[in-house]
Amino acid sequence: MSHFSLLSDLIDLDGKLEKDSTTDLDSRRQRDRRFGRSLQHDRNQPVAQIRAWLHEITVGDAPKNGPQGARLYHVLCVVLLVTGLLTGWGLASAALYYDGQQPINVVNAVLVLVLPQDLFAGLVADSAAGSSAAIQPVWRIRGTLVDICLNSYENT
Repeated sequence: MSHFSLLSDLIDLDGKLEKDSTTDLDSRRQRDRRFGRSLQHDRNQPVAQIRAWLHEITVGDAPKNGPQGARLYHVLCVVLLVTGLLTGWGLASAALYYDGQQPINVVNAVLVLVLPQDLFAGLVADSAAGSSAAIQPVWRIRGTLVDICLNSYENT
């Protein structure tokens, strides 16, 4: 029994639909109507219907790149996770470096570690909100925090 992930099915669906567009419309209708009758049990489940159609239909020499694409995606996720952990650890150890001679400057740590993440979260929230009027008070507060941090940084 083989397991098909949704990502690999989506990649295969793109290839099959591209190859299927070159076939005659009437032959596609007859083929899909015949197969569609067997999908009545999945009537209100469009994802299940598409996946069943995908695994049942053979369209010419449509490549099955789905499993390889899903594996590549998972490998890239692991690589990005390890890279993120290593760079985050390196950045935190550099920002919070302590050799015993001078105290850690907390303002530097906040500027380097917290503020970029906060600004990025604000940008994401702004784009998700769709209206910049709803997020304006948040940007004013962030601007005030940036000014405070920069002023205290200049005074040190």
